[in-house]
Amino acid sequence: GLVKTLEEPKEQIVAIVDGANDLALFELAGLKIAFCAQPIVEARADVIIKEKDLRLIIPAIKEYIKNLEDNGIKIRRYKQ
Repeated sequence: GLVKTLEEPKEQIVAIVDGANDLALFELAGLKIAFCAQPIVEARADVIIKEKDLRLIIPAIKEYIKNLEDNGIKIRRYKQ
């Protein structure tokens, strides 16, 4: 799959899921976010966002990155 092609470690991947059909993505991710999701997704998520506002994902990702870096895990930064 794409993750293996990019050779990204799990810590570098964030999965944002709403439905049970996408739960397999959580297996690939270091940070699992349920976004306006079904209860089964919320039960497996690290972060639950109930409002339909994608901006709410940003603080969760920033906190996740900070925690990784505080524990000595280097994060690859991509330029746009």
